[in-house]
Amino acid sequence: MMDQYLAAFAEIDVQEVSYIRFMLPELDFGRSDIEITSDYGVSANRPDTVVANVWARIGNSAIKGFICAVNIPVADMEQNGYGEIVMALNKSKDFRERLTAYLRFADSK
Repeated sequence: MMDQYLAAFAEIDVQEVSYIRFMLPELDFGRSDIEITSDYGVSANRPDTVVANVWARIGNSAIKGFICAVNIPVADMEQNGYGEIVMALNKSKDFRERLTAYLRFADSK
């Protein structure tokens, strides 16, 4: 087999992102198996903003669902770290609604 390379490999836009993972307390949704993860980094379009893409899955399921994205000022992230993402999610009605919909979907499978 011949070695083959991607023709435009040198043009790939590589971006560095960070990642957090936590389990939601049972008190919030009545279950203790909800894993929340977020990949986050400085926005390419808005360098003063960190964009956090938030995902959820139940237990050790192979399927993750995209829940929402939250935007956080870089200055807040520099001051308070990833806790800003958790606080933004705690305040987000969109996060709660979409997570509830994801849990209904996941439970039906």
